[in-house]
Amino acid sequence: MATRIIPYWIVPVTLVHLPEIVALEQRIAAYPWQYALFQDELRAEWRQRSLHRVLLAPPDDRVVGFVFCRALVDNEWSLLNIGIVSELRGCGWGERLLRLVMRHSAKCEDATWLLEVAVTNRAARRLYEKCGLSVIGVRRGYYVSAAGHEDALVMQCLVRGNNP
Repeated sequence: MATRIIPYWIVPVTLVHLPEIVALEQRIAAYPWQYALFQDELRAEWRQRSLHRVLLAPPDDRVVGFVFCRALVDNEWSLLNIGIVSELRGCGWGERLLRLVMRHSAKCEDATWLLEVAVTNRAARRLYEKCGLSVIGVRRGYYVSAAGHEDALVMQCLVRGNNP
């Protein structure tokens, strides 16, 4: 199912999108995911427990953003990766993508969201706080960085479901 937000489309990720997603990830991430990792996320056994979306721009439907999420157990979701092209950062597209998958995860019942973010990634931390996540802990040396390793903040929130 596609969601139209003029003039962009948000659609489920398919293998067709992966080359552009990987190219975008290579441009924006200090330690980017490789093609095989993205491809693994699209495996059949994960599909029922995943929410992977891509943001497409007209006129040629080029990939300008993506979000990869997976249910770990029951209704506990993890944000695995999110990215937006540099020219659209700060315009609210990352927030739209994240809120869309968070709402979708809680269609029928409450969903807990959990993620890690590098302590130094202030822009991502602000995005996650805007979407209702708050810090619940620290994972020491979680990320590889230019300085060796970097701590990650563990963030969590509860998204209320649409139960009658």
